[in-house]
Order: sequence, then C-alpha cells, then structure tokens
Amino acid sequence: MRAVAVLLAALAVGAHGSWEIPEDLALGSANVVYKAFKDEWMVTFDGPHAAETFTYVIPQVCRAEASSCGIGQISFAHVACGSVADLLLDASWFNENAAADIDPVTTCPRSFQDATDAQVLLGSVMPETFVYVTVPLSLSIRNNETLLARFDRGGTAHEWSLTVRLLFLTEMLLGTERIFTVRRYVAHVALSKPDASLATLSVQSACAAVGLRAPLDAQLKMRTVADGSRVCVWVCRVDAMRTPWNSAPSPWGEGQCRPLPKYFTALEFAFIVDTNLQGVVPSRVSQAFLDSLDGFGARIEASLQKYETSLVAVTMPGSDFDTTPWREWLHEFIAFSHRHENVLGNNSTLVVEALRELGYYTETINPDFAYPSLRRYSVQDVTIKGVWFTRDVTTSTRALSKILQTTVASVPHTFPSAMQVQRIAQVDVAAAHRVAPLFSNQTEVEVRMQRGAIVTLEFLCLGGLVVAAGVRRCRDGA
Repeated sequence: MRAVAVLLAALAVGAHGSWEIPEDLALGSANVVYKAFKDEWMVTFDGPHAAETFTYVIPQVCRAEASSCGIGQISFAHVACGSVADLLLDASWFNENAAADIDPVTTCPRSFQDATDAQVLLGSVMPETFVYVTVPLSLSIRNNETLLARFDRGGTAHEWSLTVRLLFLTEMLLGTERIFTVRRYVAHVALSKPDASLATLSVQSACAAVGLRAPLDAQLKMRTVADGSRVCVWVCRVDAMRTPWNSAPSPWGEGQCRPLPKYFTALEFAFIVDTNLQGVVPSRVSQAFLDSLDGFGARIEASLQKYETSLVAVTMPGSDFDTTPWREWLHEFIAFSHRHENVLGNNSTLVVEALRELGYYTETINPDFAYPSLRRYSVQDVTIKGVWFTRDVTTSTRALSKILQTTVASVPHTFPSAMQVQRIAQVDVAAAHRVAPLFSNQTEVEVRMQRGAIVTLEFLCLGGLVVAAGVRRCRDGA
C-alpha cells in the first residue's frame, strides 16, 4: 500500500507541487514549497525517519519512462560496494556525479574515503546545481527550464513532472569489509511553473518582479552565493541590523531593521556546532537550519540584555545570508554615524582613522583567530559567526568577552532534532570594537593617553590574544 501526501501551495506566484510516497522508507507526509527568493522548490519531510542518521543520502532522477524507474532490487538487507555501485549506475536513474566517481564499476565511489566530501559531491545529481540534498534532510530542485524539460516525464504546459529516487546508505564495517544498509524512496514530483522567476528576469528589480517585498527601511538586493546561483536578500541601511538576520524576503515584507547605537562596544565572535550529519556546507544547508540559527541568536541576545541594550546576529560563513564581513560593516557604520563630527572629510577610512587618533574609537584584533575547520572524531564541526552590539562602553572588553563566551556556551540551542546537534563548542572572540564619547572634564589628549593604557594593559587579555596596539602578549590574569 502506498501513502500519498498532498502538498502545500507555493509561497509566491502560485507555484506548487505534489509528492507520492512509496512504502520502502516511510518518511511521513512531505511538503513542497516554491521559494521565489532562490527560484527553486524545497521538499521537506516530517516523518520519524527524517531525523535518522544515514551515512549518505544520494538523489537520482529518472531518465527512462517513469514506469521503468522502479525502487530497485537488492538481494539482501546488507550489501557490499558492488551492489551499491549497481544502484548508482542503474541505467534508468541519473546521477552524473556518482557515475563519474565509480571506477571500476564493482567498487564504492572514490569519494567514500571522506564522508563529508562524498555527501557534498554525490548529494547533487550533477556538477551544475539542479536536484540536490540539503540538511537537515530536505530536497531542493532548481528552476532550470532546460534541465527540467530534459527530465520531464509526462508534464503539461503548466507543470513539470519528475520522478526522483533517494538512496539512504548507512555504512558499517564487517571485519575489514565495508557493508551498507540500503533504504530507498521513490517519488513522483509535479511542479507548477511559476508565472515569473529569477531565471527569466535580468532586470535590477527582478526580486520585486517575482512578488517579493523588503521590510520598512530596507531594500531588496540580488547576490551571487556559494554555489554560483543568484538569490534575493533584503538589506538594511548601514546604521541598522537586519532581524532576523537569516530570513529570506517574502511577499509580505516580513522582518525589521533595528537601529544601532552611536556609541557602543561590538564583539565579533565565532563558535562551533557539532553535528552527526555529513555534508553540512554553506551551499547545502536548508532554510530550516538558518531559521534555527536566528532562534539561537535571539536566545543569546535575551540573555545579554542585562548588559545594556544588546543586539545579536549570527550566521553561517558563506551561506546565502552572509552578506557582509562584520569588520567592514562596523567601519562603514562608524564612519556614517560620525560623518558630521570634526574629523577628516567623508572618506570612510579617513573618518575611522581620525576617530581612532582622537580616542573615540578603539579596536583590538585577535591575530590568532581563524574560523576553525577541524573535524573531531565522528562528528562534523560547523562554524558559525556572530556579532554582539551593546551600549556598555565602560565595562572592560575582556570582561564582556568572557560574559559572551559563557553565555553562548550555556544558552540552550534551538536547532531542530533532525540537525542532530551534539553540543556548542569552542566559543572564540575575534575582535572588539568600541566607540565611546569624550568625558566632559577630559581633554582629547587625556582620553588618548588613558585609552592607550587600557589597550596596552587590559584589552582582550583572553589567554593568548595579541593586542593590536602593541607587541606584548596578554597572559591569563593580566
């Protein structure tokens, strides 16, 4: 008996889809939504198997008659590399990346030597972005008319019809031999053609033309992301923080631009998310994961509110919504908000340097900081970057850094169970920025001398950080 899920309508421009579920792997009901901001359909699952751990999830698209694209036969519950190769090279099914990765045909794909690299490569049906797996478990189908027409199986003038198979492989060792448990899932997808899409529009206002709106005081912008595709984002003025930071533009203009304080302390930071999933790279994370990042950032912000007004943003480096380097944004904001003061002209760099010379602005960089890429044990490390703004300009940045590190490490995370997050680890401060007003009873020279002493003796002495203004290395307790 086969269960059939009737799916949701699209977010915008009337596109929708349907998904038929066979019984081999019961992923429960599925939802297909057309994402106008990215010009693709996203398929998500809500069954209990969606949160299971698989070593690999490999998609294939039917290239024969739909009736010939069956679930595939396997002789035993556990199979060796030869049987895995047979499934991946099945003449009725297409995955160009997998076919190029198997040589000779009786062996496992070469990329299986590294599970994360293998999931990134084999999780897409071809080098070009078309049908690919995202995490937590979901399937994305890019609106590429040429490729959709090539693999269309019985569609109409108003919709595409694809048949897709997902192979779920769980690896284990039997002595020295690699053995795999194989689960299969075949689906027939009907995708209504959108009235307008980014693929058919080349004008500057393409994002608005597909029905998207920016929130108040924001504007729509098209940018090229990690996989080379174009996506629509919304951005605030330089003196405001986009909230939620990782939210996509919608037809209703959801979101807000929250103003930044003129005088502030800002800490750039990063932390590690340990997950059991493989292939968690910027181009393969789903919107559900990015939304959960916003939820986690909101919890961090709420916990930091007792340290003056706080604003927090977090994102995944290289993801669709990693729209600006924090330091570049901070310098542009400082120059913008102090542009009318008695400093050197309107050039952003000159303004920042003048404020630094006058003692208004101090900046400390951790030269030992780098976004970590280490994978530990059986988990994958996912790096997340963040920035914290606070109106507190009197507490030492060393103390604020320790407060931030403790808060990020202790706040309960909001990641979905399907993300299989184990813990939050390695919270590091990358840089501290402070813009503070002159005190009424101090001269500019006195302030420069006082802040120079602070930078030399106190700023960011966090066990191994090197102070930017000098050459000495801070020690614990300095």
